[in-house]
Amino acid sequence: MDERVDRLLDAHGDIVADKIGLECPDAEKDRVIDELDDELPDQVAGRDIAKVVTLDGFKLLLEDGSWLLVRPSGTEPKMRVYAEASSEDDVRELLEAGRELVAPLI
Repeated sequence: MDERVDRLLDAHGDIVADKIGLECPDAEKDRVIDELDDELPDQVAGRDIAKVVTLDGFKLLLEDGSWLLVRPSGTEPKMRVYAEASSEDDVRELLEAGRELVAPLI
């Protein structure tokens, strides 16, 4: 099994993911999403946005294959920010960019 995992990692690289939560009253979540829709940037953390998926909040698919998702929590008074990239540093950078994007709207 280790050989198969090694082959996958060689072919596709490492995948690192993490998330943060930003306190946001439930009554404000829809407004935050609406304002975010009006203020989506062309880049996140210096990376061009290739596509925006609006199925569950905003998932910003970036040109380098990484992504950032902002969505309201369904169980807590929070906005969730998720990121996936090829390194821990890139994920931290994306999460911080997500925080900077969402926090002023709360």
